Amino acid sequence: MSLTARYYVIGVSIFIGTLIFGLLELTPALHFFLGVFSIWYLGKACSVKDGSNSVIVLYLIFSGLYVFAAYSEVAFLGNRLNFDTTLMANLANMGLLFLVAVTSGYLVCRKNTSMSGRVHHVSGEMVSAAIYTCVVLFVTSTLLTISLYGTEVGAISRGELYSNYSSTLTLLRGILAIGFGVAAALLVSHEKRIGQGRRGHRTLLFATLSAYIIIDLLILGDRRLPLMAILGVAVVMLPKSFTWKQICAAIIIAFALFIYGFVRNTPPSQWLDTITSGDILLVFSPASTEFGGLATIGQAIGNFDYPLSGFPTYLDGVPQLFPQALIDDRPLSPTEWFVQNYYPELAAIGASFAFNQVIEARLNLGLLGVAFVGVITGIGISLLSRLRYCGAAIGAPLCLQVFCFSMRMDLVSILRTSIIAGLGAALVLMVATLARRGT
Repeated sequence: MSLTARYYVIGVSIFIGTLIFGLLELTPALHFFLGVFSIWYLGKACSVKDGSNSVIVLYLIFSGLYVFAAYSEVAFLGNRLNFDTTLMANLANMGLLFLVAVTSGYLVCRKNTSMSGRVHHVSGEMVSAAIYTCVVLFVTSTLLTISLYGTEVGAISRGELYSNYSSTLTLLRGILAIGFGVAAALLVSHEKRIGQGRRGHRTLLFATLSAYIIIDLLILGDRRLPLMAILGVAVVMLPKSFTWKQICAAIIIAFALFIYGFVRNTPPSQWLDTITSGDILLVFSPASTEFGGLATIGQAIGNFDYPLSGFPTYLDGVPQLFPQALIDDRPLSPTEWFVQNYYPELAAIGASFAFNQVIEARLNLGLLGVAFVGVITGIGISLLSRLRYCGAAIGAPLCLQVFCFSMRMDLVSILRTSIIAGLGAALVLMVATLARRGT
């Protein structure tokens, strides 16, 4: 038995044990740790060897946070949010089933497919064109952001952002987020071929990325797209091994982003009061963050009978991909359905609430549908993550943008993200290709 198969069997065996302990209603803490170890061994089965494998490992890490964020509140923090313990265990098991299916689809697809074909090398002109495209997109996005929301930190609330929503800005920011990853992939491929690229390339790329992250965080209060941009660049540029300084820096950055989620869209003068005004342990509970979405949605719905009356089907979401001007009477997406039924005060101001891929599959296709959608997701990650252009691993950042946070999305949101990511990658690659042909 290969090492990959051995780790996979261990991961699945622990998962089965997790299900059994969940049915026996043993201690939540034991159930929690069994689930975590199951995800750990599934990640080991995928083994980190190159950028494409790093994608599935990152996916399992982030998705695992959604699966067990709220259950950690039940297991260790006294369940101050009054979650239904049995329901949380069932949701965690359902999430684990989904991740086992994702890993299965990924490993089977990776084993039975291969990449081949003629490879054109990335030139320095292509790298320059890709990075300059990111700079132009960043300047355009920044000017539009300032024109809509000003420059004052924390001056605009989340409600004001929703009421003054700009689809153009959203599209620009999504294209820019994937553009950084594609440009980084071209840069790394070029440097590997010639030994050393132009020093200014990395400096300009990192400076533009840093400025984009700062503006998005401070003015818009958004963390998801900046994090996608960081991961897209990191997955193709990080070394095979890390120093303690690099690990500590990553932990500090992750902690800072976590804390910033509680004070975003508020003036800096109010940050300390915002954090310390309530129960500090509740503030730091994973269930209080966006990672608690699986439990929050599950607790609100409560009923997972299949099919759930009134819940939007997958086909209902297709019209959502087209502008409302073209289709007036569009069916509700799962996100809209959930907000209108359970958070009408948010629906009244046009706000949304991230849904959940696992719950959508359960309510549309039943328990076997959760496994089926998981396998399809794993196959998609396997195929897309190995996509290359002129030898550059553009598939890794592209796959991260589409799938890394897909656990918090419904099918419509995943398809929208895929379209934006595809447009961004195509734009950067088109400009880069024109630059190569012009030399």
